[in-house]
Amino acid sequence: MIVIAMLHGGDVTSPVARDEYRDIKRNILMQRAEGERSYSEMFRRYRKRLLIAMSSQAFAQLNGINVISYYAPLVFEQAGWVGRDAILMTGINGIVYVLSTIPPYRVSLLQLICRWYLVDRWGRRRILISGGIVMAIALSLISYFIYLNLTWTPQLVVLFVIIFNAFFGYSWGTLCHNIC
Repeated sequence: MIVIAMLHGGDVTSPVARDEYRDIKRNILMQRAEGERSYSEMFRRYRKRLLIAMSSQAFAQLNGINVISYYAPLVFEQAGWVGRDAILMTGINGIVYVLSTIPPYRVSLLQLICRWYLVDRWGRRRILISGGIVMAIALSLISYFIYLNLTWTPQLVVLFVIIFNAFFGYSWGTLCHNIC
């Protein structure tokens, strides 16, 4: 009741908070009265939600982030960075990736406010689609510039790897486990 009251201005006697508390309590008691449910019933009842949740998890793994994260030093070396510079670029890329996960993920109060603003205002679908489009473009440009092998290829590859990781962190990396 205290948590619900805090969401409605901190007043425990608020009628809105009390109504919400009663609704939650009534729903829990109804679910307990219905008894245990099976997985087959869950698949029949929530098929669309389950398919969306499972496919989003699959796409989050199959979009190239593991290749970029694991092979980043090798990618940077192939792009023209040598030795320690490739490791340095990998470290910078990792820092950008961590920072990009802050807005849509909830850990601290600031992160929670950012997540409420972005996800609840824009919606998961818009964030996932925009992140996927930018990631596809960035990954394509990474391979294109490595193929061209120009003098500024190393800088462009680092730029687009950072863009790829930043948009993964902002979209697919943090939202897929919250999809249901």
